[in-house]
Amino acid sequence: MIILGACLVTIPAFAQDYKTISGVGADVGTVSYDVQYSSVKNIVSSSVDAKDKSISFTLDGNADSISTLILKLPTGLISGPFVAVFADGQIIPNYTATAESGDTMLSIPISSLTSNVSIVGSSVYSQSTFASVSITVSTDKNIYMPGDSIVISGKANPVSGVPISIQVFDPTNVPVGVYQASVNQDGTYSVKISAGGPMWAISGAYTVQVQREQGNTAQATFTYNMETHAVPSKIPAWVKNVFVWYGEGKVSEDELLGAIKFLVDNGIIQLRSK
Repeated sequence: MIILGACLVTIPAFAQDYKTISGVGADVGTVSYDVQYSSVKNIVSSSVDAKDKSISFTLDGNADSISTLILKLPTGLISGPFVAVFADGQIIPNYTATAESGDTMLSIPISSLTSNVSIVGSSVYSQSTFASVSITVSTDKNIYMPGDSIVISGKANPVSGVPISIQVFDPTNVPVGVYQASVNQDGTYSVKISAGGPMWAISGAYTVQVQREQGNTAQATFTYNMETHAVPSKIPAWVKNVFVWYGEGKVSEDELLGAIKFLVDNGIIQLRSK
């Protein structure tokens, strides 16, 4: 069915070879759409304007003097009745809109110079599901020692192509490291850093602060302990004392030999026979 102004006209379905522009709506919401289109030109980017209830597409490539751009718009992305269609800021009066299987087929005449097409609808996806800008951060453990690996991860919403800025501060709020992490398609990010170094001079509670381009931030804390775990000695303290006291003449040779026998019997000293 074709909508010409206020008229509805039914037309037969026709076959069409479609290309796809992905991620339409990702700039304003938590969900994005794949929009199919047919044109000798390519759609290279898209944007949604919640205030104007519009979607814009940027076109690139060569076209004949007059050709047609066909857009298959999901009704969840934009819905009619459509207020207007623009090409490079000029209103296009002779576009057609066709309802097809829950989608809207727009047929828009374009010229060889057309670089932008905008559609103004009655509502757009971002009006009801506009996503709040948010970011989270956490570390894989709560306590780290010098040389440990620290995995910093979180989720950013909505997804954008700008890396996450990450800073680590010591207990006195002095920065000890600056890092970046790329955001995956599902909004997650992760980076692995090493605990310790010249700037990590004190033990205590360290803070991880992440920030994205919109300015919102998130923080997480962990404990950094510069004291390494002491390796337990295999030789008991009393045996060590016997050796010291023997050197000071305080114990006999028999007591020294008894201490040595203890070390042999417990496998601390191993004797080899020739």
